[in-house]
Amino acid sequence: MHADGAMGCWHGSWFAVPDPIPLRWTETSVTEATMAGYIQLLEALWQSAPEGDSAARQGSYPVTLSLTHQGRAAFVQGVNAVYAQLADPDLPDDLRDVYAKLPGTMARLALILHARHVVTGKANEAVDVLSVRGAV
Repeated sequence: MHADGAMGCWHGSWFAVPDPIPLRWTETSVTEATMAGYIQLLEALWQSAPEGDSAARQGSYPVTLSLTHQGRAAFVQGVNAVYAQLADPDLPDDLRDVYAKLPGTMARLALILHARHVVTGKANEAVDVLSVRGAV
């Protein structure tokens, strides 16, 4: 952790690289409190589907969400950073396919984070800047 409280360091416009830590085997496991919180989150997500709608519970219920103004600006900034990297002639060829998929991956991650924020009471219906920045 850096003096300003940030984890890792930023490279380019938005790529985060965590501070290196030594890798080694550990017998450490997930605590009961962490597992209970995770189960509580999953149950809240499951219950967020419309009541009595079996299609929603099967994952086939389409839901359209919009972005807040700040969320949209953060997403555009993240996508443009990816496009700038793709335009760089020094980007290795073996990374081009991966980078081309990043905007879609960022959108999916933002939706996952947003769903978590909604069920924990940290967000409303529109995907906010907190969810987008977490994805980016």
